[in-house]
Amino acid sequence: MSLFAELKRRNVIRMAGLYLVGAWLIVQVAETLLPAFDVPGWVLRATIILLAIGFLPALIFSWVFELTPEGIKRDAEVDASQSNTADTGRRMDRLLLVGMVAVIALIAADRFWPREAHDDDGPSVSNTRAAATPPVDTSGSAAKPLANAVVAGIAVLPFGNLSSDPENAFFAGGIYEEVLTKLAKIGELRIISRTSMERIAKEGLEVSAIGARLGVSHVLEGSVRREGEQIRVTVQLIEAATDAHIFAENYDRTLDNVFAIQSEIALAIADQLKLTLSSKQVSDLSERPTRSPAAYELYLRAIEQRQVWRGRDGFVDMIKLLEPAVALDPEFLLAQVMLAEAYGRMFWLGEDPDGSYRTKSAALIADMKARWPERPEVALAAAQFT
Repeated sequence: MSLFAELKRRNVIRMAGLYLVGAWLIVQVAETLLPAFDVPGWVLRATIILLAIGFLPALIFSWVFELTPEGIKRDAEVDASQSNTADTGRRMDRLLLVGMVAVIALIAADRFWPREAHDDDGPSVSNTRAAATPPVDTSGSAAKPLANAVVAGIAVLPFGNLSSDPENAFFAGGIYEEVLTKLAKIGELRIISRTSMERIAKEGLEVSAIGARLGVSHVLEGSVRREGEQIRVTVQLIEAATDAHIFAENYDRTLDNVFAIQSEIALAIADQLKLTLSSKQVSDLSERPTRSPAAYELYLRAIEQRQVWRGRDGFVDMIKLLEPAVALDPEFLLAQVMLAEAYGRMFWLGEDPDGSYRTKSAALIADMKARWPERPEVALAAAQFT
């Protein structure tokens, strides 16, 4: 029997088609649903990689094993007269047909589903009239334009790295992450996640389009320049509806005083937006995460490592950065939380044969709960990794 005939008899070719169709459908569904829940971008990338890795094992499984009425058996153990491959093949054909119909339906929906006209298509006559004649409130003696309700929120675009050394890109990314974290502590503001903003930034949209798409009132742009021990962070707060610059500032600091920049930016934005902060909010925003610039730099490098899914290697690299950071400053809570996460992920990935990472994670979380019992970061780490 030829190789092709044997592949066909063992349903390997059908398995290849069924796997590819199923994998494509899974990716399409994931690509649609994951952003709605602000799931990190690496989850989709990891899904695609795992599906690609699983293709060859699926074919090998189909070659070696056969599905029989008694269960799965090795093909060599099944008598030719009792082989059930023909019936299995017909069932796989039906599944493949259903999958192909789903693929065609999705492609057709994407191609022919009606879409709203984009701004660059030009305004319609009705829109032009609406713009020329704003709605008015006639309840009073004088007609006044109605103000549109605006959601107080900020879309923070990824900070550009203006340093002469490209190696300092991690520093710009880390400062960006910390600014997001500080702003998220202002409950009156809606802050768009880093994952969503990195995806939006790649589209090159205008500020007004970003505001309209995300439903936020303002957009924050920024850049970071590091030359040796000198740091300059530049930010611009822009009103999305008018594209007007509300606030712009340069923050020049030395490396050992870089922690204050994120707090000053958050407080300045709250002031510009006329937000009233409680004394606790001001205290939280002004909190210094660590007294050690060296520990902070290691922490920022670990943040960048976390942004790209590399499985075991990524978490090992995070641990190599965070363990010395915690050793430099045992009071550095954020570094300890991230270290507990890295230990826990190693256990979840099955890369903890002797249980040492799980033990380290549990011990670290127990210590944090004893020292910072009221901190939400500690409660979240305990819920996830113990």
